[in-house]
Amino acid sequence: TLAEVSFMAAAAPDEGSAQAGYRPEPAKATGPWGDKPIQDTPYSVHSVPAELMENMIAPSADRLLLYIPTATPGGNTANNGGYLKVTRNGIPMRWTWLSTSTEDLERMETLSGSSGFLYGAGNVGGVTNLVSKRPTPYPMHDLTLGNYGNGQWYAHADLGGPIGEDERFGYRLNVLTQDGETMM
Repeated sequence: TLAEVSFMAAAAPDEGSAQAGYRPEPAKATGPWGDKPIQDTPYSVHSVPAELMENMIAPSADRLLLYIPTATPGGNTANNGGYLKVTRNGIPMRWTWLSTSTEDLERMETLSGSSGFLYGAGNVGGVTNLVSKRPTPYPMHDLTLGNYGNGQWYAHADLGGPIGEDERFGYRLNVLTQDGETMM
């Protein structure tokens, strides 16, 4: 007779967390294919999840491009040199707004290479998709205090959770205040 054997599996780490190697599974910027596992996309996709943004203390989305090996920020962040299209949740933006803060982002995805098939001609550098945070199914109350350097102090509150008795709806609120000198 064999002795009784029992197995206990650990829960999978949260998608995009440091424990998961900062790797999110689905990509949001794949155009007509919708949410697709990054491995199954016909493009080179680089993703910077929220936990990595927080750990890098990145004050703006254009700073995140420095950590993506296939992206080169243009000299002018207002149009990023015209080579990189910027979308928010897959919707093309008239202005690129890469200088926006990162506190309301779940992640930033960059599709490298020509993206004319997905978003129109002229996007030879690829597409950067800014994915907004979504309401959480559980109560969440995070407060972060920090310093970007040179006396630039900030406070960020990230609040979320279900609403109503049946918890059918949810909310997500991100509040940021910042004060101090510029980086230069």
